[in-house]
Amino acid sequence: MPLALDQAGAYVEETGCSLGDYVQRYQQQRARLLARRGSAGEQHPHSVAATFHLSSQQAQREQPAAADLLRAGAVLHAEQIPEELFVGGAAHLGPDLEVLGADAAHFDQAVAVLRRLALIQRQAQTHTLSLHRLVQAVLRESMSQQEQAVWLKRVMAALNAAFPEVTPEPGSSMSVSCPK
Repeated sequence: MPLALDQAGAYVEETGCSLGDYVQRYQQQRARLLARRGSAGEQHPHSVAATFHLSSQQAQREQPAAADLLRAGAVLHAEQIPEELFVGGAAHLGPDLEVLGADAAHFDQAVAVLRRLALIQRQAQTHTLSLHRLVQAVLRESMSQQEQAVWLKRVMAALNAAFPEVTPEPGSSMSVSCPK
């Protein structure tokens, strides 16, 4: 969040637009503004998108399962992602995440990588994970429509496997976000 505020402040200072104008522009052109870094922000020299992209690349290098965990989170509601999804539904989330479902210590290590890079939070009491909405937005923007569709399909299958007793009521919304 401090990085996003710094970037927004740098944009407002550089362009002279109002904060309200920035918010309006952000709502209309989020990806473009997140990828841009104004010259007024010297404390954080990289844009939000560049910073999160570098962090996700680091996660991929350290542990591919951690990066896939992020990709799965990109198509879910950003808050209160049940850890059970990565255990009970692991077989549907691809080979890297399948390993996490069989070994809690591997899951903990993937979470540790992402926590160290400040990409997720873990709520131990509720056994849930959360992504900041800005992290999620940058992740979605960096994924192709085809990649988003693959992850949406995987996550839907994992949700069905992990929570077979939960069926949505007709007309209700699920916590899975469709790619744009």
